[in-house]
Amino acid sequence: MKMPIRVLKGLLCMALCFTTATTFAKSSIECPSQNFKVFIKAFSNNVQIQKRFTAFPISVSAIDPTTVDYSFKTKYITRVDAQFPLFPLYKNRLAQNIQIRKVTGSGLKRTVETQIPDSDSHAVDFTFVKQKHCWYLKAINNASL
Repeated sequence: MKMPIRVLKGLLCMALCFTTATTFAKSSIECPSQNFKVFIKAFSNNVQIQKRFTAFPISVSAIDPTTVDYSFKTKYITRVDAQFPLFPLYKNRLAQNIQIRKVTGSGLKRTVETQIPDSDSHAVDFTFVKQKHCWYLKAINNASL
């Protein structure tokens, strides 16, 4: 029995639409929270959340040790060039004694300051902005020596 071409086209369209919708549903990650404290806990524990909620290109500044005054050098990282995790995961922070020193900012911008206590070897700030109904990592400022 031959099916009319209209029926075959309809079935093909339904199959493609279902596959695309299923794939999208599996790959999309919802915003962990509008509350920054809850958001940063999820962000710092999950690489997939970091990949989804980083605003590219991301500004990365670091001390340039080749300069006399240790000035900052800034570059912009694209999604293709990013090496995750950008924000140290909780288990790695524990192992390396990296602590969240404080969170500053208000409104649509927050900065998370991380450091190793009593050390200049790790001092990194992560700036987040709220856009598109969620928080996004926008900049990293690495003042580590």
